[in-house]
Amino acid sequence: KFMSLITLSFLYRPLLYNFLDDKYTRRLIVLSIPYFILLIFIFPLTSMQSYPFFPDFTDNNLTKSYTSEHSVQWHLYDDLRKEFIENSNSSFKKKKVIRLASLSSFTISEDYATLFLRQTTGDALRLEQRAPSSALFKKGLRHKIMGTTAKDTVYNKIRKENLQKYKELLKYKSENPDLHSKDRWKEIQDSVLNNNAQNKIMYDRGKITSNLNAFKSLFNVTLDGKDILDECTCKYYKHPNAGENGIICFINIKQLEGGEHELRVAKNIDIPNRSPRDNLVRYIPFLKL
Repeated sequence: KFMSLITLSFLYRPLLYNFLDDKYTRRLIVLSIPYFILLIFIFPLTSMQSYPFFPDFTDNNLTKSYTSEHSVQWHLYDDLRKEFIENSNSSFKKKKVIRLASLSSFTISEDYATLFLRQTTGDALRLEQRAPSSALFKKGLRHKIMGTTAKDTVYNKIRKENLQKYKELLKYKSENPDLHSKDRWKEIQDSVLNNNAQNKIMYDRGKITSNLNAFKSLFNVTLDGKDILDECTCKYYKHPNAGENGIICFINIKQLEGGEHELRVAKNIDIPNRSPRDNLVRYIPFLKL
């Protein structure tokens, strides 16, 4: 009785029981379930369009390739994105993932600007076409116990050759033990092992460089109509915005005059047996102070 008094269930319990006991009301409940489902899924997707002559700034807009040429869009700049998300309601805070590229700032007074180019999961197929032997890891599920390093037939061949050379050295040492002192033999063995380790380092460095160049080849970046990506130094980078993988490129704008300038970022995603998508183009205007 105490709980009934606190929750006021004594007021609605008789009505609820009568409602559930009647066969017509039970049918009504069953028939209303689809409508409740529709309301749950459709209502959140419904909004009022009050600005029919203003472009849509959502990043999945199919007209983005040409509307971005005539607008300053917050999600294409690190500083504007942070400012917009901090000052917007919670619904916009979920739409902050960088889709293609992001410039460090809309207004730039420094000699260099930084441009982030995002790598997506779909780029693996494109990179396999451009750098087929440069994968660092196996694609798919990973487990700490199971190996995750990608199979590399080229390096496996080099590793076998290095191992064979080391075995031949040990065999030669066993056949000619008095040819050198123990210390000298140790120096020779250490030299061979160090040489193998250096070869591994150089080989891995070459793979990473090959990967980086292959990823850069997916993009075409122009500044005021001039190709600049080949002149830029780019590094692998995990963006602090949402942990997006990609590369960050340093653009020299020291010689640019003050005023408005424009970056054009296009992604080359042509894949055999797939239709090209021309909406992966973004125009990113900025002001040089």
